[in-house]
Amino acid sequence: MSGPLPSEHPAPPQPGIARATVFGFIAEAMVFPAGLVTAAYLTRSLGAAQYGQLSLIYAVLSPVVWLASSTFAGRTGLTLLADARDWRPMAATLLRANVVLGLGSMLLFLALAPWFATVLGSPDLAPFLWVAAVEIVLMPITRIHRDALVARGQYTWPALATLAFQLARLALILSLVAAGWALLGVILANLGARAVELVACRARLRLPVRGAVQGWLRPLRSQVGSLFGYAFCLQLFNRVDLLMLGFLGTPVDVLGHYGAAQNLALAPGLFAMVFGPLLIAALRRTELAPAPEEALALRNGSARLVIAIWAMAAPVAAGATGLVVLLFGSGFASSGEILAWLGVGAGGGLVLAVLSAHQVANRRYARPLLAAIPMLVVAVALQVVWIPRHGALGAAWATATAAILAAIIAQGFDGLRNLLARSLDLVRMVCAGAAGYFGTQLAARVGMPSPVDILLGAIVTGTVLLLVRLASWRDLRLLAAQFLDRTPVTRMI
Repeated sequence: MSGPLPSEHPAPPQPGIARATVFGFIAEAMVFPAGLVTAAYLTRSLGAAQYGQLSLIYAVLSPVVWLASSTFAGRTGLTLLADARDWRPMAATLLRANVVLGLGSMLLFLALAPWFATVLGSPDLAPFLWVAAVEIVLMPITRIHRDALVARGQYTWPALATLAFQLARLALILSLVAAGWALLGVILANLGARAVELVACRARLRLPVRGAVQGWLRPLRSQVGSLFGYAFCLQLFNRVDLLMLGFLGTPVDVLGHYGAAQNLALAPGLFAMVFGPLLIAALRRTELAPAPEEALALRNGSARLVIAIWAMAAPVAAGATGLVVLLFGSGFASSGEILAWLGVGAGGGLVLAVLSAHQVANRRYARPLLAAIPMLVVAVALQVVWIPRHGALGAAWATATAAILAAIIAQGFDGLRNLLARSLDLVRMVCAGAAGYFGTQLAARVGMPSPVDILLGAIVTGTVLLLVRLASWRDLRLLAAQFLDRTPVTRMI
């Protein structure tokens, strides 16, 4: 039988990669505006209590879905498919493995759903968890189809499938919730959109069901480990605040306020989700060229870029209350202070993600765990202490503190060589952020509405960033050129 042996002649970069990269970035970027419209609609339609229940449902479900869809799919599935001499038997093997794992995980989740709901103080959520559990099966199957498309050189089609998912989800939510289906409508809309994504993938490439590969599990030893642990820590960190709030008996309407703020704070994480893999690819291209000077410039430029983006959290924090009132209504005004702290934490998470991407590009897979594990541990410890005293705001403080700590630890990933320069960058970031914070406050005091006040504060922050030379147009041009395959480095490969 055909095995997962590496091909003797690796395929050269395909001409469609640059176009697909840009299109993929646009498609993935649709997550934020589509999610923003969805969140604004749901907070007004469901109210704080039901929106809190919805947030709790997916806080429980998401880590399980991620585990089910990352064991035999994702990075693992893509590598095995790309390295196989004959992709068809490997695709069939992986498809069956994902179906079995998904079904097994779903059945276990169904059995534990009443316990999860009881522990989180909402026993009436168990039926909703049962329905939502279908995604535990759908997601691994969909993801292995996306992996197969990429491994076969169909780079643009997964982006089209993502776009189909986002548009279908938005349309179904608007329709079902308007028809009075409330929480169940949101869950069914998510499942329907995932089915649309799967159909879109299979319309381009139908994975075979028959076929087998002997010994296909052996290569997984190099895939499972540090990177899986790092990603799992991030998944738990992203959900542990809501889970701890539910476990410690926070009222569901407060959970709704927290969930609304959390959705707005997603933007840096979505940027990291797209930017990180592209950065790894760009850095590896410079290594293959080889072009050490361009690799160094790309590392330094991307590190400064994300620290500059982190500074933008300050003007957003200053105008956070006005922003949530604008989007969600006056009933969610208390989400403003939560958003301010979660935004700061999200900026720290972005810095960690990009500096971790540097390590992955250098094949130092274990190093990101040095920041991810303390981040998760500190977050849980502080939430246990602060949530009983300060409620949802305490959870936001804990999340922000842990993310800032992780971002600081990440500055030392490359040793003492760059530590002084990175520390000075952080000082300049704080100065630029403080200027933007006061700029937003001043704009609000003279009567500027939201989000104009935030925009003016962001302009102040950006101006200071340029003045202190933390950000430069040269760095931006270099990054754009790398991701669009327009540098001499990529032409040499």
